[in-house]
Amino acid sequence: MKKSFLLLFLWPFFARADDVYFSPKGHVREQILRRIRHCQSTLDIAMYSLTSREIADALDDAGRRGVKVRLIRDVSQTDEKSDADTYLEPKEVEVRLLKGIGRGIMHDKFAVFDGKEGFTGSYNWTNNAVMPLSA
Repeated sequence: MKKSFLLLFLWPFFARADDVYFSPKGHVREQILRRIRHCQSTLDIAMYSLTSREIADALDDAGRRGVKVRLIRDVSQTDEKSDADTYLEPKEVEVRLLKGIGRGIMHDKFAVFDGKEGFTGSYNWTNNAVMPLSA
């Protein structure tokens, strides 16, 4: 189990960028949802904040399809009213909570789909991430 989490930590350092998406008008959420829906075997995620019910539903659907979904979250973010952990814990999704060292936080935002494709960046998987910028 520890080797898997080490791989999750090191994966972004060896990745190659084939596609680049920007928020709020780059349809990042749609790209995440598309990858979750096409995932066939494993989905490993390290995500600081997860409040998007649409993404949580897609993770639940993936787990019910037989995809092994593992999610690592920062414990400091799980108190939010719309946090997805409570929704996902009874589902076919393995949720682990980590606490940073000292005042540190687990601020990662990446996923590995089927052990083949990675998705990383500064985009939070939250409802606020898709809010349009003020004019």
